[in-house]
Amino acid sequence: MLAARPELVGMDMAGNNEHRALHYAVLRNDVPMVRLLMKAGADARKGIWPHRDATSALAIARDREYREVVGAIEEGEDRRRKEMSCPNATISPVQDQVDEAISNGDNMAAIRLLDSDRSLIHACDRNGATPLHVAAEQTNADLMAWLLDRGAGAHKQDLNGVTIKCFETQDAFMMNPLFYRLRKGSVEGGGCLTRERRRRCEETWSR
Repeated sequence: MLAARPELVGMDMAGNNEHRALHYAVLRNDVPMVRLLMKAGADARKGIWPHRDATSALAIARDREYREVVGAIEEGEDRRRKEMSCPNATISPVQDQVDEAISNGDNMAAIRLLDSDRSLIHACDRNGATPLHVAAEQTNADLMAWLLDRGAGAHKQDLNGVTIKCFETQDAFMMNPLFYRLRKGSVEGGGCLTRERRRRCEETWSR
């Protein structure tokens, strides 16, 4: 269901009920479901009016001493922070070469550069984009698969807030097995598209 409707992870149950799926998973002490929802982008710190601080999923888990649930939430948040951050403080000339190779469709040159220094897989360019973003912009599904298999972060946003999920509906991906990996959640989470985010993604694609 989350693969078809990823936005559900961030939706309230009703207009007068601010509980979300993660709240119910925590209340049931359902660790596997908590892990799944965190991977899909659930916000464990979203509380319920009028006592929001005390009613977040994380606060409830701590209050009930559900240690495994707390651990699953903190693990998910830590992974998200790592995926969202850029490990490099400066932009190296090699990154420009990687971007150029990917933009030119030269996978062999890109892989040779990335293999020479695996930290470049996670590094950001001047636009806050990783090689995975650049490959997605080029609808280069083969290189995307290579990067994902080596730990490239599917959640990472560039400076415009765009993730690789922005490109999953493009025709070039619809006919590629990678599209099904994205839809079925093999690429965990990663830019669940609300209507507004989808609009921004489409605008980015059309530039």
